[in-house]
Amino acid sequence: MDRIKDKIKNIVESDSFKLYKEEQSRILKDWQYCESASLNEEARFTLDKEAYVEVFYKSVYTSRGEYKESNLLELLIKNLKDVEHPVWIDYRSYLINRLNTLKLPQQKKKITKVSKNKEEEVWFKVGVLFANGTMDKYYTLNKDNELVMSLEYSAPKIAEELQHPEYEKQILHIINNYGTVKDIFSRSTKMKQIIQYCDKHKIPITSFFTNKYNLIKAK
Repeated sequence: MDRIKDKIKNIVESDSFKLYKEEQSRILKDWQYCESASLNEEARFTLDKEAYVEVFYKSVYTSRGEYKESNLLELLIKNLKDVEHPVWIDYRSYLINRLNTLKLPQQKKKITKVSKNKEEEVWFKVGVLFANGTMDKYYTLNKDNELVMSLEYSAPKIAEELQHPEYEKQILHIINNYGTVKDIFSRSTKMKQIIQYCDKHKIPITSFFTNKYNLIKAK
């Protein structure tokens, strides 16, 4: 029995164990509890999660009262920034990997959004129709060379005739010269992309569209 007590005493008094205990205090600065050094990383995180959610809920919940695991992971990683004991170094690596895995779906979503094919966007499809002359019958030009909706048409009616109701707002903004992001004639970069596409696919472009582009580009 004495030998076992002496062995435990030696472990507790060892520099490695003292470092372990000292660095454990970084996890929860205001509420201390004992975590066994033999715990695996997943079990350790489960304990820390329970402690933070129940005691330090403000740190890991959003303003709407929803638990957000990334908040907890970032907080734990920050607290263990300068640890030296192998147990805590391994735990910190586990937390970082867990956080990266958690963020991966969001990153993929952003990449998908950024890499969206412009040729599938409404502004581009409608722009090509203006470039190749399909839209000519739906408008006239005034003395300032601005588009004016033909009297017998409206944006909803044109979109319906084209069998693309989703084109309505884009058509309205372009023919009414709104100058918004939906109005391609106010964005030379968009017109350039449309012209390049038509040239590549050998689609004829009206002189009005080309002249309009040159005029806007020169401004």
